[in-house]
Amino acid sequence: VGDCTVTDSTVGSCSIDTSTGDINIGIKGDKKGYSYDLDTSTGDVEVDGKKYDDDDVPEGSGKNRINAHTSVGDINISFCN
Repeated sequence: VGDCTVTDSTVGSCSIDTSTGDINIGIKGDKKGYSYDLDTSTGDVEVDGKKYDDDDVPEGSGKNRINAHTSVGDINISFCN
């Protein structure tokens, strides 16, 4: 229970799971280097400023994998170079 926030970080592959709370990840790097498995039952999913329906999140093709799952909360992945 609670939010998870990672900011201004160099992240390789990672997995974050919470039952209740938002997941916010700020990554230093190019989004082309990442692939995603993002899922929320009740909440919004946003990747690099663009909102997606839960079923429409692009998987990406990068070698670094971000797995983020929450039952009740938003997922926000942002990138800065």
